[in-house]
Amino acid sequence: MTHLIEISTNQSRHSVTAALRLDLPQDVIDTFLAATEQPLRMAVDHTMSTGDYFLSRGRPPRHPVQAGSQATPFGGVPVLLSRLKAGDVLYSGGNDMSFAYGPHITEPLVARGPVLARVPVEQLDAFWTFGRDVWEASYRKHELSIITVVRKGA
Repeated sequence: MTHLIEISTNQSRHSVTAALRLDLPQDVIDTFLAATEQPLRMAVDHTMSTGDYFLSRGRPPRHPVQAGSQATPFGGVPVLLSRLKAGDVLYSGGNDMSFAYGPHITEPLVARGPVLARVPVEQLDAFWTFGRDVWEASYRKHELSIITVVRKGA
């Protein structure tokens, strides 16, 4: 069963669809599916110095949930940011995600969670433009970007 998610932002006319990986631990998938029963809206934190990558954080869940950190990544498998590929979508538990929208990620830091989904090759150009629109909003315009993730099917 393939789960798809649609990723959009208030800063871009582009949106992309990504397919969830099925080889992840079931608790990671279950936690994400619970977090996205309704559309998940998150504020963007683009560090600028990391490259083609940004974090997004939603409202904290009402009840405690498992979440990852750089010391103890969600899902238990460390992933270096500098090894991510364009199109990787990461989930760190709770209502937080991050997105590798291009090939230039400079930080050799551990991600807070695993690669949850991947944007297909045919949508990578749109995803790069999407990421650059978020970057422009943060860097040049000083505007808040809101990312929305919606489950599209099972």
